[in-house]
Amino acid sequence: GIAGSNHCTMTISQRPNLKFNHRLQWLIRYPYGCIEQVTSSVFPQLYLQNIFNLDEEKTQKMDENINAAINKLRVFQLSNGGFSYWPNGSKVNLWGTNYAGHFMIEAKKMGYYVPADMYQQWIKFQKGKSRTTSDHNLTNIYRVYLLALADEAPLGAANLLRENYLPEMSHPEKWLLGAAYALLGEEATAQDITKKAKLTVQDYAEFAGTYGSPLRDKAIILECLTIMKDYNQGFLLYQEIARRLSEDQWYSTQTIAYSLLAIGEYLKVNPAGEETMKGEILLPEGEKIEFETDKPTYTWPITQGFGQELEVVIHSQNKIFGNLEWEGIPLKDAVPTEAKNIQLKIEWLDEDGMVINPESIEQGTAFWGHFTLRKGDYGTIEEMALVQILPAGWEIENIRLLGGKPPEWMKDYTLNTEDYLDIRDDRIMWFFDFDRPRVDFVVRLNAVTVGEFYLPPTSAEAMYNHHYRATIAGKRVRVRSRKESN
Repeated sequence: GIAGSNHCTMTISQRPNLKFNHRLQWLIRYPYGCIEQVTSSVFPQLYLQNIFNLDEEKTQKMDENINAAINKLRVFQLSNGGFSYWPNGSKVNLWGTNYAGHFMIEAKKMGYYVPADMYQQWIKFQKGKSRTTSDHNLTNIYRVYLLALADEAPLGAANLLRENYLPEMSHPEKWLLGAAYALLGEEATAQDITKKAKLTVQDYAEFAGTYGSPLRDKAIILECLTIMKDYNQGFLLYQEIARRLSEDQWYSTQTIAYSLLAIGEYLKVNPAGEETMKGEILLPEGEKIEFETDKPTYTWPITQGFGQELEVVIHSQNKIFGNLEWEGIPLKDAVPTEAKNIQLKIEWLDEDGMVINPESIEQGTAFWGHFTLRKGDYGTIEEMALVQILPAGWEIENIRLLGGKPPEWMKDYTLNTEDYLDIRDDRIMWFFDFDRPRVDFVVRLNAVTVGEFYLPPTSAEAMYNHHYRATIAGKRVRVRSRKESN
């Protein structure tokens, strides 16, 4: 791979299937920034010390991430106390409001500073919403569970849900309502609600709503079993969730984050069977790293000696599992052009709307990128993202910021369908609901720096459903000098 981009970690664990450091890193680096994803990037970090050995530097970095996320929540909160899906939005996202509040409750309990006004406004909004049952069952029950977790005693709201909706509740909903009653000290009611609740969940994948999936719902059940101290059933789910996170399969930010936080909560209160791990790691260059820990895992970063052998020597008698994880940026991008249930097309156009070849553009040229997405039906694919990272020699011209309008020749394009536009120095990202057969997006660009560069792949995806995505492979491009053109 590219020099300096390679990273490697040796993880030694007392339990099998604790191979999810890559899941955590994916959350931390996730490039989008809605309320769900901002929360998911840090929520599991509250529980890292229950899973991994963290030195002072890692602990400090984790604290910085958590504090930054708490501060960032400010730009999502509306005047009524709810949270919008995108920064500075105008409409409350109910699941995002629940989820961000869940993070604030747990962060506050662990000693992190959560601004009192932001927290109390959230409590006020949740109490108001808990008096109605017009929202999705899981959303309503999660809200009541969180108020119970925050010691706000929503007994009336819980009774309203139990008396009116219990027969139609899914298994995760019953567990969640039961856990709410357990937190309220109503143990008999909690047991009555959950006595017929199972560990099975519906097979589904949401584009939006609660951003649900089967594994996310099992993580909710594991959290509830931990609250209710049912560690025997909890252990079964813990094993399944840990195993599936360790596999090479795509999961959404919501699924990964909720699974990690449920595992973290379980390991925090149920360390039964954990013994001290003791041993040493013999690195390729001869250095010996001695370790001794009672944590479920011990990790050590490998910074040199790539491609050579290392050795792990165990001095304790308990069964130990080893896992070597590595990552890096390939010298050659291997992302292919592909389409799954949607089609993506790109045109590079001059100022008059004529197609140009982006592989060789004169310095100082202004031009347009035109992205077209199509699908074969009239249903809605919610929470789509279209991303174009740019070559270093190209620069975005923000026409909205400059007060400009698209040229007349774009009149037949289906523009301005995005809910949120994120323009950064090196990329542009559109976020939208794909609710029509075709949508168009445009960006005005300038060729500013002479040289050869790499145009990264273009990607479009449903953020919470991997069955809808399209990619166009990257390629080399060149910005030639004016003198060369003359």
